[in-house]
Amino acid sequence: MGLETDDWDVYDCELDHQPVSILVNLSAILRAPAPDKPWLLRIAAQPRAARVATSNEVQQLAELRVLRKVVATVLKEGSPVDLVGCVKSHARLELYYYANSTKGFEQIVENVRSRLLGHSIESRSARDPQWTQYREILYPSEVEMIQQIRNRRVLQQLDRNGDDHAVSRPVDHDIYFRTASDSANFVRAAGELGFQARSGPLEQMQGKCERPFFVNMVRSDPVTSDHIASVVAQLILLAARFDGKYDGWGCGVRTAGLEMLGHRRT
Repeated sequence: MGLETDDWDVYDCELDHQPVSILVNLSAILRAPAPDKPWLLRIAAQPRAARVATSNEVQQLAELRVLRKVVATVLKEGSPVDLVGCVKSHARLELYYYANSTKGFEQIVENVRSRLLGHSIESRSARDPQWTQYREILYPSEVEMIQQIRNRRVLQQLDRNGDDHAVSRPVDHDIYFRTASDSANFVRAAGELGFQARSGPLEQMQGKCERPFFVNMVRSDPVTSDHIASVVAQLILLAARFDGKYDGWGCGVRTAGLEMLGHRRT
C-alpha cells in the first residue's frame, strides 16, 4: 500500500520534545492491529552533508522525492507490507511499516542505501503485535484530528466552492455527552459564550454508544483558519468540563456577496 492509496494526511506535533510532522495512513486504524503483520519495521534517512538553505517548497519537494524512493524500494520486495506513517523532523525522515516477518528487511535497507547515496540510512525492527507505535504514536489524538486534519479538510471543501472564509455565517457544532444533565449544563455554559442550541439534547441509541446525548450548537463566526481553530479549541475544552466529546463543525458556503451556496461539514 503506497502513498496514493488509503487515506493519508499530515499533522504537526511534538515527539521527544522536538517539533515533527507526521504523515499517517488514517485508514489503517480500521485494521489495526493486523495479526498477520506483527513486525514493526523502520527506515530512517538523513542527508550526510549539511543542508543548503532552500525555500520551504523546494525542501518539501526534495523530501517527498526521498520518501517516494524509500516507499518504492520497500514495495518492490516480495512480501506484502502495510505502510502506516512517516515522521519528519528537520532533514530526517523515518518511514514505518508493518510486515509478517523481518525476512528480506536487510536487503530492503541495502537497496535504499544504494538509491540514496547522499544519505545516512538507519533501520530498526521490533515485534509490535498490538501496533502500539501506530495507534499511540503515529495516529493523531482526538484534538489533533479535529484541530488540524478535519478543520483543514472542511476548509478545503469550502475553498473548492469559492467560499470567502472571512465572511461571518452560522456555524454549527456537534457535541455528545454521557448524560442528559451534562448536555444541559453544557448548553447553558455555551449560551454564555453566544452559542444557541439548534437541536438536542437528544437521546440517541441508549445503551449502544458511549455518549448517547447529542447537542448541536450554532453561532455566527468567520471561518478563517485561525479563528475557527480558536472556536473549536474553546468548545473542546468546554465540552470536556462536562465529560463531552466534540465531533466537528459545519457551515454554509459564503461568497463575498454573502450568497449561501451549500453546506459542508467535517
